[in-house]
Amino acid sequence: MASSFDLVAINCNAFNSNTLNESLPQLDYSLNDTYKVVAGSLVFLLILPFVLFEFSCFPIGASSAILLGAVLMVATTVLSQGDFYDIIGEDGNMRTIFLLLGMMIISQYFEREQIIQTLINKVLKKDISFPSYLWRVTMLSFFVAALFTNDAACVILTPLILKHWCSQERSSVELETLLLSISTSANLGSVITIFGNPQIALIASTTENTVYLKSQLNLKRSVTYLGIPAILGYLLNLAFLIVHSRLNASTSCCAQQVPVAEEVHGVLPSEKDERGSSRVFFLLPPLLLVIMLVLLFVKTDELRFDMGILPMAASALIMAADVALNKTNPSHLIMKVDWNVILMFFGIFVWLGGVNATRVPRYVWKAIGLAGRPIDDAKSIAIFAVFVIFGSNVFSNVPLTIIILEQLQPCANQLDFVLYLAWCSTIAGNLTLFGSVANIIVAQKAKQTLNVSLTFGAFFKYGFITTLIITTQGIFVIYGLLQI
Repeated sequence: MASSFDLVAINCNAFNSNTLNESLPQLDYSLNDTYKVVAGSLVFLLILPFVLFEFSCFPIGASSAILLGAVLMVATTVLSQGDFYDIIGEDGNMRTIFLLLGMMIISQYFEREQIIQTLINKVLKKDISFPSYLWRVTMLSFFVAALFTNDAACVILTPLILKHWCSQERSSVELETLLLSISTSANLGSVITIFGNPQIALIASTTENTVYLKSQLNLKRSVTYLGIPAILGYLLNLAFLIVHSRLNASTSCCAQQVPVAEEVHGVLPSEKDERGSSRVFFLLPPLLLVIMLVLLFVKTDELRFDMGILPMAASALIMAADVALNKTNPSHLIMKVDWNVILMFFGIFVWLGGVNATRVPRYVWKAIGLAGRPIDDAKSIAIFAVFVIFGSNVFSNVPLTIIILEQLQPCANQLDFVLYLAWCSTIAGNLTLFGSVANIIVAQKAKQTLNVSLTFGAFFKYGFITTLIITTQGIFVIYGLLQI
């Protein structure tokens, strides 16, 4: 993040307050000079449509568009060339990259060893009722997302579950609800852990900075404060999905089956990778994942485990063990990592660093009445929640999170700010099809696997009211937990 003052130079020991007050170092809410405001805003508005939508006349794609936006921020001198490297090399940004990369590599081994596929075969029995089928699917999606990010969960689970569902020749009336269950449950589960989704990883890595330690979101706090509302949200979502399936069944004139023959060949690229020959290695990825979770959970100020280095260390140990036990070169699995996402994050840090350098986001933050005040009353919480939920669906949740994190006050205790941001930006993904990359992945995999479409209208029809209800209950629960 681009700050208006040097965070490294701030000594929080000079400030005794745990809350926001005038004695703390103050953020600059004034606009930057006119040229930077105009140039930075124009670059942002020029690139944003290509991030959110695909244009057949200029199919640049989101990642390439964001990288172009980063270049333009430097080319227009909104950011200097030195700023470019400073932003890329910031501890919080690199920590986020290493966290996501480490978890992506670990998830590839879970996929190759068919650990999750084995679990699906055991859990999703034939001839069970659809409500029973639903809670098993949602539970799988919920917990896999918490461990491997919502995007990775949807990449792995969607084709596996659809293939399994299709092989059982279940009614096609179930399909829309099934797709909604995978994506919405993945988004809900991802809020529990600090590596559950990219925006939570950003929040956690940013608040690891010493000037934000009073507001730090670590694994223990995410499980404690976000776990309970996530579980309650999961139960609410499951109830809504069951109602959705019954409404679909009652309005459908017939219940057809989707034949297995309609599957697209090659839907499971992981099947091209042979499982390791060592039975000992099969147990190693889950074991190292558990050890990593324990170390992150018990982390204290005296006993520190970096949330970026630890996943990379775990993935390196798994790769070394794979070479030693299975005599397998890990380069093929490394190539299967979604490098498109990694490149996108490098670009997005700089592109939005330029936006923050204009100080327009801070100016807007002050205009809506959230500057320099705790988010602890009904009015401020409501304004904050509405801003984050709808902003996440207009600008996407990761860009909005980067912009909002720039408003975090150094040395102050703003844990409420951090928790509400983590909760609202994540659950906002269930509002529309474009609210989360995980939703788009499910829609794409459904098209590739069974040639069926999950439309924007169908998703919005389900997601609008349910997201507002689940978000509201979570805010109430988080507020209550903060009072204890």
